[in-house]
Amino acid sequence: CISGCLEHGEDFACEFIQTTFKWSAFWLNEREMARRPWVYQKQYMHIDKLLAELVPHYFGLRKLESEYAMLFLSSHTNGASIQSEGKPGS
Repeated sequence: CISGCLEHGEDFACEFIQTTFKWSAFWLNEREMARRPWVYQKQYMHIDKLLAELVPHYFGLRKLESEYAMLFLSSHTNGASIQSEGKPGS
């Protein structure tokens, strides 16, 4: 979405980000290959820079799927260890 805005110029992309509201604290980094964004999103550094500058609080909350999974599991186990099913000794 922001890469499309950048096609119309950085000012347009900044305005889009600044006028977007109801940012969620649960921001999932769902880029294709999020751990290697340069593979599919050539402008990822520029986009991340704009987001970090314009919505730093929310950008700082962005997480990968695996990070959300760990937060979910830790919040639902109350610190208990997670055991694998069907494995002896677990």
